[in-house]
Amino acid sequence: MRGARLMLTTVARGFVFLAACLVVQAGHGDHEDWGVQYTTNHICAPAKSTVTMNCTYKYPFKEIERKVTVSVTDIIWFKKNIDQHYHNLSAEPEYKGRVTYHCVDKRCSLTVKDLVKADTGSYKFRFETTHERKAYSGVPGVSLSVTALQIHIQMTEPNEVELFCNSTCNIRDNVLYIWYKNETVVGEGQSQKATFGSGDIYKCAIKNHEQYPSRPVYAPRLLSMEVTHNGQILEGTSVTLNCHTNATPTAEHTLYKDDEIKEISRGMSHQFQPIKSSDSGRYFCRAENGLGNTKGSIFIDVKYPPRVPSLSVSPSAEMVEGSSVTLTCSSDANPAANITWYKEKQILFQGAEGVYRFPSIRPEDGGFYYCKCQNEYGQNKSESLHIDVQYPPKNILVSVSPSAEMVEGNSVNLSCSSDANPAADYTWYKEGEDSPKASGQIFTITDLRPEHSGNYYCVAKNTRGPGSSLFNKTALMVSREAWKSVAIGTILALLFAIILLSIFQLIKIQRTKPSCDHEERPNQSGPGRGRGSMDSSEIWD
Repeated sequence: MRGARLMLTTVARGFVFLAACLVVQAGHGDHEDWGVQYTTNHICAPAKSTVTMNCTYKYPFKEIERKVTVSVTDIIWFKKNIDQHYHNLSAEPEYKGRVTYHCVDKRCSLTVKDLVKADTGSYKFRFETTHERKAYSGVPGVSLSVTALQIHIQMTEPNEVELFCNSTCNIRDNVLYIWYKNETVVGEGQSQKATFGSGDIYKCAIKNHEQYPSRPVYAPRLLSMEVTHNGQILEGTSVTLNCHTNATPTAEHTLYKDDEIKEISRGMSHQFQPIKSSDSGRYFCRAENGLGNTKGSIFIDVKYPPRVPSLSVSPSAEMVEGSSVTLTCSSDANPAANITWYKEKQILFQGAEGVYRFPSIRPEDGGFYYCKCQNEYGQNKSESLHIDVQYPPKNILVSVSPSAEMVEGNSVNLSCSSDANPAADYTWYKEGEDSPKASGQIFTITDLRPEHSGNYYCVAKNTRGPGSSLFNKTALMVSREAWKSVAIGTILALLFAIILLSIFQLIKIQRTKPSCDHEERPNQSGPGRGRGSMDSSEIWD
């Protein structure tokens, strides 16, 4: 009991002490009050306009304990408070040159001009004093909403829209909106029907605040396209295609290739990573925002080295001597390749033309040909192409083996050769006879007989025509065997000797008959006459 009474006594004394303190505090409240009072706690203002925030503040005039007069040492307006560090607006870079403080007799104002969207926020006043409490901040401050008048678009007909002027601020119902088309007033009210031609611009403003109009709206215009890359647009590198346009509201962009036939992407850019030679071509960008549309184009020229060339010949059929033949070297390259023509390993021609012509091709033009294509980014060469020139037989030659005397009973080979493509077929003839004697390059006669003697020639023929050795024939003279020749010769000699002896005897007999008659008749001539006869007889003897 006694302990309970003691506790109640202690609690009662505590209440008495607290009440005494409250009385003392109340007695000094008028002199020691601290505070900041703002004329308004919310401001909504359009962008680019100027606003002013006002406040009054108070603090104890005297510090009783120290018996000193309290004075203000510094005043600031702030938005940021990081770790009890208050950022003075006048020192902030984003507010430089746009804020002004004005303070007189515990009244202070903040003026902010050229408002931007980022200025939205809570602004607070703070002052520092010589009081032991040092400083005081007025919370929650003034809430500023920066908004621009905005135009909303509603499609009504294919070529007509209805425009609505709106603001995020709570604007009084009796506010009057004004509409402008190309800086000329065209109507009043919150909405406006509009048609957009090329270059038309619409905007709205609040009456008596025309200096703070909405952002204008217009169809896309001033479209431009560009390609970003490092140096040349080379195959295999990364390339970005960009499309830029000026439009409000923001336009939607579509990128096409080949005159809006092939859509490649939606958006303001497209990346080729990596770009290919097939990506070369004209690209189009179409921009539209509901008020209209526009488009532009750009050509992308992708550079690349020559591909493996293809080599072709015309005509592709068999080539005949004297005909016109054209070789064509084709290679895909950008820029166009310089072409070098080769036969085997010998350079024939260099130049930009991918054609090599034979106006009248000759047999010696046959062989293996190829071409090499080169530009500043690389080179490549084709496979070899064989040119086969066909022509009729020429330079026909006939030879005989063995070339020694041809004797009856022996054999002989007659050979025919020619220059021809394709290879020739041969037929043998004997001069004076129409029917062929044999076919083939070699004509062999076995068991020679005298009737084989004569002039022989061959006719060479291929698919391109015939040729004859008529002017280059060979003659065969066949003689009999040696023993037969000797026997015949001997017989002929004997026959000739017998004939001569017979003739001689007949002559002798004829000479002998007159001498006998002279012996039977008397000598009538005299001595001279008989001597003459004697001389004649001696001569015959």
